[in-house]
Amino acid sequence: MAKREIGLPLSPAYRSFLEAAGGAWLDYSVRVPACEPEPLQSFDDLHQLGRDAGGEYGLGTLLGEYLHSRDWWIAQKVSLTGLLPIARNAGNDTLFPDLNPATHGQLHAFVHVISWPGYLGSHVFTKIADDFDTYLDSLFIDPDMAEAHGPASPTTHPRVPGGR
Repeated sequence: MAKREIGLPLSPAYRSFLEAAGGAWLDYSVRVPACEPEPLQSFDDLHQLGRDAGGEYGLGTLLGEYLHSRDWWIAQKVSLTGLLPIARNAGNDTLFPDLNPATHGQLHAFVHVISWPGYLGSHVFTKIADDFDTYLDSLFIDPDMAEAHGPASPTTHPRVPGGR
């Protein structure tokens, strides 16, 4: 899909993950030091491979997110050339693997500002891993989030076939 539609290949590690997961929910956190005082971030809503339920490449699909990302306001601040949005969270913070030849496979995150004391004071765009395997190895269950949300179940998530 990416090579044909975007013109750049996916990394083998991400391609393997995508074939196994296909897009759904990944309820884990990652430490992003550039996001102090909120270094724990989650990009738990994975974009799906292929078309959406309506048969389109809409939002929530890899190709749809890629095509729409060129119109995002962030594209005015950060070059999104070769960056594929693959996941987001409820705050629309986004995870991007870099598909550009010189930096292929690196993962970047864009995290939105939260204008409130004690929270992230400015937008952050930063590299969070050298490659997808390193990113996966850095994921962990945030005890505070687990307690707040209870146990995650793929059968209760609306983006999983058969979920509610």
